[in-house]
Amino acid sequence: MTRRRSPLAAAIAAAAVCFILSPALLAGCGDEGSDLRTYRNDRYAFSLTFEKRFVDWKVADVADQGVFGVAFADPDGARAGDRYVDAILVAVIDLGQGTTAELAEQTRDALRDRGTETLASLGDDVKTWPVTDVTINGSSGIVIPFAVTVQGTQVLGWDYMLIKGSYLYIIVVMAGESSWERNKDALQAAAHSFTAE
Repeated sequence: MTRRRSPLAAAIAAAAVCFILSPALLAGCGDEGSDLRTYRNDRYAFSLTFEKRFVDWKVADVADQGVFGVAFADPDGARAGDRYVDAILVAVIDLGQGTTAELAEQTRDALRDRGTETLASLGDDVKTWPVTDVTINGSSGIVIPFAVTVQGTQVLGWDYMLIKGSYLYIIVVMAGESSWERNKDALQAAAHSFTAE
């Protein structure tokens, strides 16, 4: 008998696949003349704007499980072993149905209760701070500030979980402790630029 993973577990797996991939997969991109670039995904109906130094890293599309993940990293940023940690990760879960107000509230409650489990896929010794409700450009959900140890390196960040239509969007923005002060404003701006249609 095949056991189907929960949508949240599948999204965690997609985000983890993006996070653990080799630096050799990075490729430069961006708009000439601007310090910002916008990533748009028509299939999953979202966009995100961030500094050009965060370049395409990896895309994981597990369509049969309704999961998509994409990651952007700063190749000149902090590393934990062979992993980039100055990064922006987005995972999308197709909930398989239109989201009613009642379902959105139930999902938010479940995320509040189990949201910190998503961070365990990033590393060890996960520490979180209080979960906060958030609305970003019409998508509501929660945000969890966190610290995690990745291959001996302390990483800080925010884990946003937003609901819009039939999708759950997980946006993780993070940086190594050594580069946190330099990156935190740009990472938060990227997360707050997230727009689901």
